[in-house]
Amino acid sequence: FGHAELLTTARDVIEVLEKLHGYLVKWLSVNSKAVDLAGRKLLEENPKIRLVGGSPPIFLETSEGGSITFEPETIIGTLESSPTSEGIVGLHVCQRAEVLGGTFDLRSGGIWLGEGVRVDPGVHISGPAVIGARTHLRPGAYIRGDVLVGRGVVLRGELKNSCIMDEAELAHPGYVGDSLIGWRGHFGCQSLTANLGLFGGELSVLLPSDGTWPQTKIKLGRRKVGAVLGDSSQLGCNSVTDPGTFLGPQTHVYPLTRLAAGAYGPKEIIKNRPESCGVIVRELWCETCQR
Repeated sequence: FGHAELLTTARDVIEVLEKLHGYLVKWLSVNSKAVDLAGRKLLEENPKIRLVGGSPPIFLETSEGGSITFEPETIIGTLESSPTSEGIVGLHVCQRAEVLGGTFDLRSGGIWLGEGVRVDPGVHISGPAVIGARTHLRPGAYIRGDVLVGRGVVLRGELKNSCIMDEAELAHPGYVGDSLIGWRGHFGCQSLTANLGLFGGELSVLLPSDGTWPQTKIKLGRRKVGAVLGDSSQLGCNSVTDPGTFLGPQTHVYPLTRLAAGAYGPKEIIKNRPESCGVIVRELWCETCQR
């Protein structure tokens, strides 16, 4: 993962969520280039690109023989009513990227599109956001800000304040908020991570006793925590996780399952069988299982 520093410098996954905004602002400030005159000229000469507000810094990375397709639908620059932005608030597009449409909102922070990123028509990205190399943003993807995406990811749903690691697949409509998705994590269609408790207070999770310690209530220190999905874990179609749900690596959740807050996995299959027992069923998972 190209942003391992964010994880290794945090005490726990909750601190990763707390540090995400500051990390993105700092990373964009260090890595984004100054305004590229060619990019500014392209905006001025292409009447198909709708520019709202002030003309923002644009950098198109076309050195070393790399080519870029740059046909955004709308770019939103600084407005008088814009919230205060930190660091670089421009758009940096790396070589071999394909921007086939989309809206880029730079009022709250910069946007980085890595090498070979593809942005389809109908995508909306609000900064600060960093999109890793070879990631594909499908039509309807809505990036609401404070989003860090690794390499080779497929996105279509709504994301905010989340870290998505390499080769994850969130390729269908759904919602990921205040969450961490591990390597090759997978969301089925309409999978949702609830991130705010019903009454809006500080979240906590209850860890059951395992015989060596009593049942323990742990405060998470935040009002909003979605899900933490370990490497190679997946949520089946139309599954929903309660705020503060933690899945270890290789944990597989069957479709139409609602997961209560707490810890699951690793290497576990979670099934929803209300017709037989009224509760979810949890079983050990192994690579040789044929299910």
